[in-house]
Amino acid sequence: MQPHQKHYRAKMRAKGWMTDSDDLKWPKDEAERRKMARGLFGMQLVSTIDYWVMLGRDDLNDTHQAPWAKKTKLSAERTARRAVFATLSKEQKAAVADLLFSQAEGILHSVCCDIDQFQGCGLIMSLLDPLGTDESRIQIQPGDFLDMHQEQLEWLEEFSMIYGKEENA
Repeated sequence: MQPHQKHYRAKMRAKGWMTDSDDLKWPKDEAERRKMARGLFGMQLVSTIDYWVMLGRDDLNDTHQAPWAKKTKLSAERTARRAVFATLSKEQKAAVADLLFSQAEGILHSVCCDIDQFQGCGLIMSLLDPLGTDESRIQIQPGDFLDMHQEQLEWLEEFSMIYGKEENA
C-alpha cells in the first residue's frame, strides 16, 4: 500500500469510518451516514488536490515523491520544465511553491462554490446508500448546515497530506 493510501485510510479510521481490515463502516443513523458520505466526498477532493500539488512540487524540486511518480515516466515537456525550475533560486522556488498551493486551494474553493451555486439552481448530489435498498441514496449536496465552499478549508486541514504542513513553506 502506498503512503498516501495509508494516510487517507488512517484518517477514515480516526473518524470511525473504516475498520482495521479496511472495510467502510457505515453508521446506522441516516444523519451520520450523510455526514460520513459528505466527508468522504471532501476527502476525495482533497486527495485529488494533494496528488496534483505533489506532482507540481516534484517538478519544481526535481524529485519523484508524488504517488506513483517514476523517473522513467517523465514526458519531454516535464523534463524541460524541470530544467527551467532548476535555474531558480531558493527564494524563487519558494514563491512558485506558494503560488502552487494558493492556486490549488483557490481551485478547490471555486469548484465547491460552483457545486453550491450551480447556475443559479439547486444541484443535488447523492450516492447509493450502502445500508439501504438498491434505490436508496444518501444526499451529500446540499448539506445539512454548511455549503461545500464553507467546508473545504476544514477538509484541507483535516485530510490533506500536504496542505499547511511545515515542509511546504
